[in-house]
Amino acid sequence: SYLVSHMAAAVGTPIERVCTFTSDQLRKKVYLNGTTVEYDGVQVTFPRDVGVSYASSIHWKGTNGFEPNTWRVLRAFIERADVFLDIGSNIGFYSILAKKIHSEIQIHAFEPVPPIFQNNLHFHRANGLESRVVRNIAISDNICEATIRLPVTKTGLEEETTATLRND
Repeated sequence: SYLVSHMAAAVGTPIERVCTFTSDQLRKKVYLNGTTVEYDGVQVTFPRDVGVSYASSIHWKGTNGFEPNTWRVLRAFIERADVFLDIGSNIGFYSILAKKIHSEIQIHAFEPVPPIFQNNLHFHRANGLESRVVRNIAISDNICEATIRLPVTKTGLEEETTATLRND
């Protein structure tokens, strides 16, 4: 009835707002460290202190928690590919997904930042994949040496996923 629906809305609206606020706060403040999540139907294990932000976001939002559009395009190519080059691999998230959806694919991952490279090795091992496919080098169109600079993150949980060669 009209009166019952208005009363239910009057009581339910503040409850819904509190629940939404609480849910948003949980997603922003509760990080998962050392967990397994499902991403687009694939089980991915994040070892302790590796990919905390990825794991947390995927836990709370599923496939939408990390680059869903990028993954849709990559997956379409990976399913028909023989080789996957993961340049600037970071922790190797796409390498892991590629190998899990296409077990015969050859993976070549490149991560130049030493601490991120180490996390990539741990991530590969945690997911039962060979860590020898990961190389601690940068890929460029020039043969040279350069210093890669990483910004400091707000959370300080792990290294930033973007980098620059610029001094400023």
